[in-house]
Amino acid sequence: ERERRQNSLDTIFKAVVVDGKKILNTDRCTLYVVDDARNVAWSEQRRGKMPSARELLELFDLYDEDGDGHVTIEEIGLALYRSGRSMGKRRLEQIVSEADDDDSGTIERGEFVALMRRLLREKKCYFPLDNSLIGDVVRSGEHVYVEDAHSESLLTVLDRYTGYDTHNLLMVPVKNSSGKVIAVIEMVNKRNKEGELVKFVDRDLFLLDMLCGHCAVFIGQVLHQATVVNN
Repeated sequence: ERERRQNSLDTIFKAVVVDGKKILNTDRCTLYVVDDARNVAWSEQRRGKMPSARELLELFDLYDEDGDGHVTIEEIGLALYRSGRSMGKRRLEQIVSEADDDDSGTIERGEFVALMRRLLREKKCYFPLDNSLIGDVVRSGEHVYVEDAHSESLLTVLDRYTGYDTHNLLMVPVKNSSGKVIAVIEMVNKRNKEGELVKFVDRDLFLLDMLCGHCAVFIGQVLHQATVVNN
């Protein structure tokens, strides 16, 4: 049953990404599903080219904020949080333990490469609802439009780590029949027919609201089925 629900969600993710990008002509479209119990929103991990060892070591230097040549669980957690990721302490401890070849309790430069490659291969990624744009949408139930993403410090940090250049973005809540926000759809970098970056307009919001309506029906059905099974 769990596998069937996951397959249903995978189908929804793929449909939203394909339809969203096509309808609004954006670089990226991402669906985040809200997990109230963990105070996070999760999404399917974006798959891209795996960074080289040299690039990962450059990230290590960014994560090693006190410059002592190794990173602790707290520093890894901070780095992940600043990158828009969220991970529980037990999960972090498990990953550090498995990646810590010399049992020092910390991650050194060589160990960091293997650790990051493992993280990047994980299918799901989690985003904290506290102090985040996704959280703003979930709490307010309203869309968020960032016309100049370079003015958002967290987005700037995330782009710095991923190498992606976010110019503008539009986030819209997906609500169930009771008006509760169960997911968020994010569109990044709106383009015109010539491929030039342009601003999002009211029609984009209208079209995205329609997409959210369809998405809410399918996600609601999957979440309802999960609740029935758990009960």
